[in-house]
Amino acid sequence: MSRGRIDRQVEQALLALMEAEDAVKVLADQVDTWTQMRDALKVRAVVSETPLASAEYDEMERQLTVASAALLRQQSEVDVRRTSYEELLATWQPEEVF
Repeated sequence: MSRGRIDRQVEQALLALMEAEDAVKVLADQVDTWTQMRDALKVRAVVSETPLASAEYDEMERQLTVASAALLRQQSEVDVRRTSYEELLATWQPEEVF
């Protein structure tokens, strides 16, 4: 492979890794927020004992389940991209600058 092509691959792999890590941060924040909301809705559902409060809690629980699964998938994607980046770095030899 040409040197320029390898340089671009390393750069693209790093950018993809950074993008995936940012997505993990966003999802983790979302999961944290929804966890707090779910906990508050659970208390409300227990105290009020109304069908609406229970339905709101159940819906938040479903959203949290989906978001948690997405977070796990995104964390796996980060691991894959990190491995790919590290493999490229192992073979990459940057230009020497004097």
